[in-house]
Amino acid sequence: MDCGGGKLSDLKFPKTLSAAEQAEARRKLADIPTDLSQQLLDELDASIGANVIRQTPLAYLRGLITRARAGTFTPEGALRTAEHRRRQAAVDAGMRRNDARSCDHLPVEVDPDNPLVKKLMGIQSRAREKKRGTD
Repeated sequence: MDCGGGKLSDLKFPKTLSAAEQAEARRKLADIPTDLSQQLLDELDASIGANVIRQTPLAYLRGLITRARAGTFTPEGALRTAEHRRRQAAVDAGMRRNDARSCDHLPVEVDPDNPLVKKLMGIQSRAREKKRGTD
């Protein structure tokens, strides 16, 4: 489903929406360009978080869509939501990179005379000896 240069399947929905609500929201957004659809969903998410929705989330989204079609939609909370998602993606990517690095060696700046380092090295040495004994 391509709309406006993107895919509606790539949209990030508010976590509080059920699968059925997401499907209905996707149907409502079908003729809206993808970037605008994401802004509308981000605005919905911000409004859910701020507890300003008096109806159902889908009714609120319908109102946002109506404003977008009329050209009167102005993203407010959507900008914060999108920035939060961007920052979270950067943190997640950094953690994945960090997890992928090997931790088999000590960093150069470790002081081997530090009592804590000595204790950890002893634990590591005993673990290796124990492992050799079971092999």
